[in-house]
Amino acid sequence: GANVILDALQRLAIIDKDLDEREMEFIQGFADNWGIKIDFREEFDAIAEQPTEQMHVELRNTILKYLSVSPDRMQASQFLDIINTLVGVDNQVDDEEQFILDEIKGMIESYIHEDEQRTTYNVIVVPQDRDERATVSTLLPNVTPRAEWGGNIYFAGMYHSRPFADMISEKYQKLNLFSTVKTVRG
Repeated sequence: GANVILDALQRLAIIDKDLDEREMEFIQGFADNWGIKIDFREEFDAIAEQPTEQMHVELRNTILKYLSVSPDRMQASQFLDIINTLVGVDNQVDDEEQFILDEIKGMIESYIHEDEQRTTYNVIVVPQDRDERATVSTLLPNVTPRAEWGGNIYFAGMYHSRPFADMISEKYQKLNLFSTVKTVRG
């Protein structure tokens, strides 16, 4: 899991497209502990070219990958502490960092406190005609439509922060599909 943790930390450090010396030193401390060499410049150049929205989605996927190995709750809690420390190590938290931090925090806290009900945000796509249904089936090949609200709806994902869910919903809207976010109170 060390490589996944380091990948998540690097992606988080780069999310604001500014590679701060203090962030690199913080991450390098963990890498040194695990005997892993990091080429920050190469990593930065590879990731920073991506659109910010894609960077957010890939960082979220990296956190999902970390959680999929089923770390014990104490380790996940410590990882969240490390993430919070990393974000503040340069003494500033910009909008991009806060945006993804809210989603990550919700993901990890839901994992740690799995017995507690939490508010989540479901992105729903509602095709309006046959062509749109075909498009949605292509975009979400593993999602079976549900007959709800007088039609067939597709659940495109569950998220832990409203702004992140809105970003995902807007991706579908940009394709001229009807998409909305449904708040599920825990």
